[in-house]
Amino acid sequence: MFSLRKHPLSPYWLYCYRTPDGRQKTKSTKCDKRKDAERLKVKWDEQFEKAKKNSLTEVASRQFMHEIRQDFGLKTLSEDTVESFIQRWMEGTRIDSKPATIESYNKVIKEFLNVIEEKSKKSISLIEPSDIEAFRKHRLSQKVSNSTLNHGLKIIRSIFGSAFKQGLIPTNPALAVRLPKVKSFKKEVFLVEEVRQLIATASDDWKTAIYFGVYTAMRLNDVAKLRWSSIDLQNKEITFIESKNDKEMKIVINKCLEKRIHEIVSDEPNGYLMKSLAVKSGGGRSGLSSDFIKLMIKAGIDPQIIKSESGRNQSRKSFHSLRYTCNSLMANDGVTQEVRKSVTGHKSSRVNDHYTRFGKAKQREAVDNLPDF
Repeated sequence: MFSLRKHPLSPYWLYCYRTPDGRQKTKSTKCDKRKDAERLKVKWDEQFEKAKKNSLTEVASRQFMHEIRQDFGLKTLSEDTVESFIQRWMEGTRIDSKPATIESYNKVIKEFLNVIEEKSKKSISLIEPSDIEAFRKHRLSQKVSNSTLNHGLKIIRSIFGSAFKQGLIPTNPALAVRLPKVKSFKKEVFLVEEVRQLIATASDDWKTAIYFGVYTAMRLNDVAKLRWSSIDLQNKEITFIESKNDKEMKIVINKCLEKRIHEIVSDEPNGYLMKSLAVKSGGGRSGLSSDFIKLMIKAGIDPQIIKSESGRNQSRKSFHSLRYTCNSLMANDGVTQEVRKSVTGHKSSRVNDHYTRFGKAKQREAVDNLPDF
């Protein structure tokens, strides 16, 4: 049933065997010496006999491969369980990830390990697409939004993708499970008149924040935490570290923003520009985002609140809309996308496209320039 032969076009000996359904198959031993191939054949014969009797356990298979690799002076197989590999993966991830990112990863991993139960203590090579699908169904039963589910599945894909690249598993089982479709949530821009309404209604600190939002496209948390040490009025520049990407940004100061900065100038070199905003968190009912929604309503602007897939309230207009507004105003004024990206900090044109809204006047100008046929 088992034999060795050599193909004239290959330097290696071939192991020949017959499957239970009668098919003749061959497998390369990767041995160019008959003696080494014979040694390997003895071990393979034993494993095939066990397989025929349905007694080839996972432990026996791993022990077999362990012995083979030892015999040929190769590095022994990794004994990574799902838990131990994920732990190593997380140690590497912590090096360049923010605490909030690590926290979100930990939540997903905890849910996944709970779903696979005792498999978490076993070899990572035993994880199948059905285990990932079970995780997907579990999260759906918790009524999480598609975007949250998407986020979780991408983390699992990344974990097993890393195991695949390291040669610990033959394929990435998470790739066999489709990601759910996510409805895109479209933010709206502020009209110029609406920005004026906000400025007229806002307190001094919020008025300053709106100026920064519409003239620099900075995010709310970055604006709120701005210190005077970041403002260079001589060179008309703002230098700060983006909280989202942990990247240093340099943005030029617009003349209207410069005028506002002079109105509130302070002799505290390291003090906050907007002290009442700096002490608040971004989210929550009493956070900056909620306060801005209240400001919009007070100014007579509809925040356009809708229910998300998870049942949470989301507003199409928020402080972040000033970021869209800044980018769109520049686009409508003919500023190139590369320049706009340098202001907004967008890495890709695709993301910047998402932040761009062309006004009707610009659209009309474009179609009116079409030739007369």
